[in-house]
Amino acid sequence: AEYRAGANADKENELEYQQRIVVNLAGSNKREEAIILAKQLVDQNPKDSLTGQIYAALLLNTGFQGDVNKTVKELDDLVKNNPNNPTLRFALARAYLAGGNIDKALHQAEESVRLKSDLLPTRTLLARLQEEKGLHAKALDNAENVLRSAPNNPEANLIRAKALTGLGNLDRAQAALEKLVADQPNYNDAHLELGRVYLMKKDVAKAESEFTKVWNAKPPGTRG
Repeated sequence: AEYRAGANADKENELEYQQRIVVNLAGSNKREEAIILAKQLVDQNPKDSLTGQIYAALLLNTGFQGDVNKTVKELDDLVKNNPNNPTLRFALARAYLAGGNIDKALHQAEESVRLKSDLLPTRTLLARLQEEKGLHAKALDNAENVLRSAPNNPEANLIRAKALTGLGNLDRAQAALEKLVADQPNYNDAHLELGRVYLMKKDVAKAESEFTKVWNAKPPGTRG
């Protein structure tokens, strides 16, 4: 109510007040209302980057429970209106990935990093996508870039190890993974990858041990 009154009384800063209303609604667990209002603000202010980022965050925080293609369309429109906004391109990359479009996700992640190279979540996503596409050398370079700033980042460490495996450097991959599972014992993806490396090195007993740890994980699954 306070922000709505402010928006009505101060037309010069009306957009700022409305942005605060959206954030307040989202924080009050009124996400649907927040999304509706944010969409209205985006339609009225298509070139305002902050409004776009707020709307993008709300769309992503729904967890893609609705229509992923609709989310992609909304985010693509935001990027077209704000092509130099790395945060929006990162959001679009995530949406494309959720929809299974690795190539478009990769392109948007590359563009986001080109626009702002120090966004670690974006560079981590880029490394992940490059590794999934078999671009092991590029994935290794970006993962190590992230690790220079965040050496304990579990995902970046896993991507680095996978890239080393893809490049045929099994000894370095094994060492990296053994350290990772020691530091993150519940990181099931790391145990799976370590088991795969052991298999490639013909150490069946150690591979079985890693796979058994994942099988017996509570709750079971493949993610740490």
